[in-house]
Amino acid sequence: MDLREIRYFLAVARTLNFTRAAEACGVTQPSLTRAIQKMERKLGGPLFARGRCHTHLTDRLSDRLLSGEFDAAMVSRPDCYGERLNADLLYAERTMVACAPDHPFAQRESITMADMDEQTYLMRINCEIRSLLADRLREVGARLNVVCRSEHEDWIQSLVAGASVYASCRNSAPLCRV
Repeated sequence: MDLREIRYFLAVARTLNFTRAAEACGVTQPSLTRAIQKMERKLGGPLFARGRCHTHLTDRLSDRLLSGEFDAAMVSRPDCYGERLNADLLYAERTMVACAPDHPFAQRESITMADMDEQTYLMRINCEIRSLLADRLREVGARLNVVCRSEHEDWIQSLVAGASVYASCRNSAPLCRV
């Protein structure tokens, strides 16, 4: 099992939708499905119960935890197990907004998801939180103006740095990667 497969599994577990998970991972839905099926073969059983409009994690993991076969497991959606299992937060990640020094956000103490509406955005295609970001933006009715997509973090950072220089000349500072 490789990190790519684990990333795909976590995306499906987070979105509970193979199509949205594939979009979040920047791959086709058939590629993601094949990777999940490969994991299921290696692990000896289904990881997801697939319904026409409803995908959810199987009870396979929770059953093994409850039976004592497993001592602990890392899960991305502990709410799926209800009160049958005790789930404690292992860590929390902060999501930050990077912007040019002269962007209006640079002077603010905090930025809400609604503030992101119509901001210029440089998208990292394989961003682990891409689907989560899209969900949160949708919840508040905000849309990003995606001007560039790249698989490479360093390219996005170079564009951010270049945008900062360009913005100082044009007096319009684009928002950068979230």
